[in-house]
Amino acid sequence: MKDSMKDSWTFIGLVALSILYLFEVDVTKLTWLNGAAFVIIAVTLVPLLISIICKAVSFFKRRKEKKEAKQAKALEESR
Repeated sequence: MKDSMKDSWTFIGLVALSILYLFEVDVTKLTWLNGAAFVIIAVTLVPLLISIICKAVSFFKRRKEKKEAKQAKALEESR
């Protein structure tokens, strides 16, 4: 449990630093270090974005299924 919490805080910190770096970088004067930073940011934020999208899609899918089941149950009870 302790290692999981430590990993979570590390990942949250990395995401926060990545977002702050994106606000700070001067895109008119990019160097190879900026390119390396963009790769690190992509490796950090792209999987996070994909997981958030997948969780949102599954949430709305489950919500729709529950709503349909509830309507079917109400239809059966009304007969």
